[in-house]
Amino acid sequence: MLAARNLSVSLSGRPILNSVDLDLGRGEVVGLLGPNGVGKSTLMRALCGLLPFKGSIRIDGRALGSITERERARLVAFLPQARAIAWPLSVENVVRLARTPWRGMGGFSERDTNAVVSAMEAMDVADLADRTVTELSGGEQARVLAARALAQETPLLIADEPVAGLDPAHQMTMMAALRAHAAAGKAIFVSLHDLTLAARWCDRIILTKSGRIYTAGRPTETLTATALADVFGIEAMIASDSCGMVLAPTGLSTHEPTETD
Repeated sequence: MLAARNLSVSLSGRPILNSVDLDLGRGEVVGLLGPNGVGKSTLMRALCGLLPFKGSIRIDGRALGSITERERARLVAFLPQARAIAWPLSVENVVRLARTPWRGMGGFSERDTNAVVSAMEAMDVADLADRTVTELSGGEQARVLAARALAQETPLLIADEPVAGLDPAHQMTMMAALRAHAAAGKAIFVSLHDLTLAARWCDRIILTKSGRIYTAGRPTETLTATALADVFGIEAMIASDSCGMVLAPTGLSTHEPTETD
């Protein structure tokens, strides 16, 4: 669904990403993990065409630069880290904005309505439909914006730290919604800081360090003691239960970092 090759980004003359290669396929949830400031948000914004870049980005086989804005909005939904809502709209009307790329001259279609209702239910905001979104809590607003991204019904969804600030139950609600979206044949790229959430809900993990990809693969292959020490500078308990991996940081690492590719 998405392929990036030799992707590099500089901001204000400072290199942020350097020679990044990655692929995202339909039906999978791929987690992006790394410390603050290593370029995760920059990578996601570049993949959406929101930042200038060097290299190649192809979405559904097409070069990103050849795709019109309307077509891009039908291919990619982006849920940014910043949760800015400027207008006092109702929750339902905020989510309905997601259908703009699909609408013609007529009114809301049955498909539009179904997409909005399904997305609000998936993110547990259906009971807030008539509330003014600017009056909601930060966590509630985050779920409304996630519902809007789901309602866009694009084959590729890129979400930057969507569980930040959510209570544990709604963190799992969020990840379950992304997992269901992938099961419907979509490609999901999501940045996370919770190691256990990433291990349990993602098919693959991409670990980033210093603007490069440190390693990528299945959670059991990537979330190792050595990798966590190298990338995050931590020691962690790594275990498993009936639901999957459990990772709990136990302290700062004394491990000497290794060189990355």
